[in-house]
Amino acid sequence: MDTNLNIKSKTIRVKCSFFFILMANKMKTYRLSRLHTFSDWKKREATQPTIHDAATIIGEHPCDIYDDQTGALILKFRKRAIPTDRIQLAKSIYGNIDQVMKPSFSRNAAAGKVDLDQIRQFKPHVQAIHVSNRLGTKAKVEVKGGKILTESVSNPVKSYKAGYTYWRFQGGCAMPTGFTKEFPDKWRASLPFFNAIGEQFEANMPDRAAIHRKAMEGWEEYLIGDTALSTAAINVNYESAYHVDRGDLKEGFSTLTVCEFGTYEGGLYMVPEYGLAIDVREGDLVLSQSHKYWHGNTKIVPKTEGARRMSFITYLKGSITKAVNRK
Repeated sequence: MDTNLNIKSKTIRVKCSFFFILMANKMKTYRLSRLHTFSDWKKREATQPTIHDAATIIGEHPCDIYDDQTGALILKFRKRAIPTDRIQLAKSIYGNIDQVMKPSFSRNAAAGKVDLDQIRQFKPHVQAIHVSNRLGTKAKVEVKGGKILTESVSNPVKSYKAGYTYWRFQGGCAMPTGFTKEFPDKWRASLPFFNAIGEQFEANMPDRAAIHRKAMEGWEEYLIGDTALSTAAINVNYESAYHVDRGDLKEGFSTLTVCEFGTYEGGLYMVPEYGLAIDVREGDLVLSQSHKYWHGNTKIVPKTEGARRMSFITYLKGSITKAVNRK
């Protein structure tokens, strides 16, 4: 079934907020009107998404979503696509990742406008910050004695890399990164989970998966397990601000799935150019071009003690094949 959602004006958009797709368990196709241009939404870069940015909310049933004017695919959503045993495997291996790895200070716009209190949570010795970019998402830190450190930092977030990446030094290197490099045995043990994600990518988007594999011919050792994906980000209660990913294969698609610990509300994945929110719950899967559309997620509100939303994003790093050295 094909449904058109033509949401043209701000007034209508407000009236349509919290519109839920209530259908039987059937695959549906939706065609959404673009509410904002890419350049218009750039004014909101690095700001926190809210549910009020959404005119359409999905999350109950699988669907494909297209631009109603151009016919371009915006994303695919699959409900409970990842088997329970693979989810449990991921939870057993990555459940304490925020205890064994350091937070990231390099997420730039995705971490929001730089904030002294947030930085002090992990760097209590910092006395002040000096904003170092026009967007206000990076700063140089000042420590005791008035010394200003050279390296700029972003707000700290619990976001951790895994898989393989391109390192621009030493002539350019293709190499393992993050969790894969630090915990190789655990990484190998987790591959069935990532393979399940890869299987869904191949099944739902075989043409795009073929593009990924073609791009990596001769570099297959830098793909995750049996997948057509090279790199992963594992995020814990990460309330990402509006941003656009960089470094993905231009023609590629990325995936998003979630593991839940305890009970929480929020954490909806937002695509504001279309007024779209996706309530991605445990085992669900989103296939999208996060390097093409603005996105972020709403606040995460724990309802039980220690509740966590752990998201896994996988994609193909476009620059890996430019490397001179392989590590």
